[in-house]
Amino acid sequence: MAWLRHFYEGAVAAAAKQGEALPDFESFWLGGPLTLTKPERHVPQVERFRADPVANPLKTPSGKIEIFSETIDSFGYADCPGHPVWLPPAEWLGAPLAARYPLHLLSNQPKTRLHSQLDHARISQGGKLAGREPATMNPADATARGLREGDAIRIFNDRGACLTVVRL
Repeated sequence: MAWLRHFYEGAVAAAAKQGEALPDFESFWLGGPLTLTKPERHVPQVERFRADPVANPLKTPSGKIEIFSETIDSFGYADCPGHPVWLPPAEWLGAPLAARYPLHLLSNQPKTRLHSQLDHARISQGGKLAGREPATMNPADATARGLREGDAIRIFNDRGACLTVVRL
């Protein structure tokens, strides 16, 4: 419970800076939902800095927007230079491995459960096809592989595999 109190107290401090008074932790914990007031106008994140950069420096070593970071550069990581750069990921459709594995599995957070929790529950089971979590596939990719809605498939790469059912 201490970590909840810690995070809540941080929220209380942040809200106070915006003119919002939140109840103490005990009142919050025992009470119902909190209703916060909507700000009268949106305040851009760096508005004060833009208005007066000298009086309102950013929390960077220079106090300014930094395109190059001496701190990050000093780590000496080849895959994390001190400046913005495109570093192609090891696995993407432009990588050599894509010739062997031309499709990518993108997995979202299932809306019917929290990771593997509640997998046995009715709501989770109701979202399955043939007892398996479905994999939504582009119809053109499915047709090219002779697959139809509801077909069982094996999704795999060099690290592992899973069984699923096609959803178009």
